[in-house]
Amino acid sequence: MIEQKLQEFGLSEKEARVYAALQHLGTSVVSDIAKKSGINRSTAYVLLDALANRGLASASEQNGGRVYSPAPAEQFSEMAESSLKKWKSLVEVGREIATQFKKQARGNNTKPSTRLFTGTEGIQAVYEVMLIPKEMTRSYSALSAAHKVLPDFFSSYCARRAAQGVHARIVVPDTPVHREIIAKVVHEGSEYFLLPPIEHEYESDFIVSGNKVAFVSFAESSAFIVENAAFATLQKRLFDELLPRARRWNVRRDVCKTPKSKRAHPALVKAARRFFSA
Repeated sequence: MIEQKLQEFGLSEKEARVYAALQHLGTSVVSDIAKKSGINRSTAYVLLDALANRGLASASEQNGGRVYSPAPAEQFSEMAESSLKKWKSLVEVGREIATQFKKQARGNNTKPSTRLFTGTEGIQAVYEVMLIPKEMTRSYSALSAAHKVLPDFFSSYCARRAAQGVHARIVVPDTPVHREIIAKVVHEGSEYFLLPPIEHEYESDFIVSGNKVAFVSFAESSAFIVENAAFATLQKRLFDELLPRARRWNVRRDVCKTPKSKRAHPALVKAARRFFSA
């Protein structure tokens, strides 16, 4: 029924009945409208005034009495279009408000936020969260433990990391196992640095990217992310302080296996070793 459609547009049940009666009768006095809609006369006055306030009816004097006329039915579509424009504008305003509050929150965010992840799926989620396009990723990694826990994950992950333009610097202990893994997973944009192996091999990863720092424990199958710009900046500086030591070790250990025909002159190699050992 037409009254139901009018209610969907926002009219009350009685307003819909009065408006439908008014459209059927045309310009009419209140008594006729009340009779047609089945509503008492005093209530009909109130409802007609409400419809007039919404632009759906108008009142005028005729032959010494007050009569009401319906607004054209096209008024509904025009009102809907006007409301749509208004709501679209409000959506944009809402987005601007949200953006401003987010900026303000970032500016006032001195307390780090933390998130805990558990299980192999949780660990994979951590790596995905830390994959920030165009950002450099710094990592101190136990590659052997990582590939043992997630044997099929890192090959595709490293490929996606390279595809997203993420430059990665990864420091790992210098062991035969790690050298073998590096030879298999190296992708464009990845740099690996070897440090002297420690007595007891650790089973964890430390990752910094953007304003996030992640700690992954493969032994306990858990991880957490700390998000704080100041904390991340400090960890990046500490990592960058570690790199020169890794480079010196790489030179002494001859990590880059260059073909004999393309090796640098022995004098240059000797000079480089003196420089990095200084």
